Amino acid sequence: MKKLSLLVMVGLLGVSPVAHGQSKSNSTQGGSDLAWIHSKWTYADGNFRKIRTQLDQIKWESDIPSSKTVANLIETRFPPVAKKIKAQKYGDIKPEDAYWVIALWAYFPSECQKYASWATDMTRHVKAPPSYEYVRAIACMSVRIGDRKALDSVFERLLEKWPLDPLVRWTFVEYASWTNGFLPKVHDRMIKFADELYKEFPKRNEMLCGTGVVAYASYWARSPKQAILDRVIYYLDQGIKNPQVTQARQNRYRALKQYYIDQGKKAGMKVPSG
Repeated sequence: MKKLSLLVMVGLLGVSPVAHGQSKSNSTQGGSDLAWIHSKWTYADGNFRKIRTQLDQIKWESDIPSSKTVANLIETRFPPVAKKIKAQKYGDIKPEDAYWVIALWAYFPSECQKYASWATDMTRHVKAPPSYEYVRAIACMSVRIGDRKALDSVFERLLEKWPLDPLVRWTFVEYASWTNGFLPKVHDRMIKFADELYKEFPKRNEMLCGTGVVAYASYWARSPKQAILDRVIYYLDQGIKNPQVTQARQNRYRALKQYYIDQGKKAGMKVPSG
């Protein structure tokens, strides 16, 4: 089941297995600046919030996120920071410039993959201000690049601060799907968030049907039940019939649907005919 869970994550959320492999090994090295995990958020968030508002609009509210708009932001904001990181001039990176890079990674992980080779340096070497907005972005980025240690307390604090934050809920689904073991409270919240997001942001359903699959497939792998199987297949069907989903991804959904139908049959559960 773990192999399937990884396949689902890579295929449906656009996570790079290369980036995950690199980041996971890096995250165990010494010298990480993890003070942001427990910071008290006393830093003024005004400038960060303006950037966040712009990215929220692009991610969740526009009819179709413009790939050109996102690409332009990435190519404008990443190279200057990358140059300083490669030169190990971490102290020369301004908080707002660092925030742009971290937030773009958190919101658009697939589009940022070309910068994966140095992404973890942002969390390991660039000092994070004690800011709610900055911690929100860096926590979500850390999940996207595979650096997930010690994040439970951060997500609890973020969700307490703003329970309806779509980026945090979206990221939490991925984070919870990768956690070891089965914690009913965590995984119940995961599928709740997936369902909520799918209803709240119909313009993003081509992406959020994949989030629904990830949430329920992860739950199924740990606690197979009829109701969970039904929801996995429901979200796969939504992806299969959504015209905004690429043909390649629709084919992947079809293959996964057949897999879960076969699993349901083996478990003696009710399944659709095909």
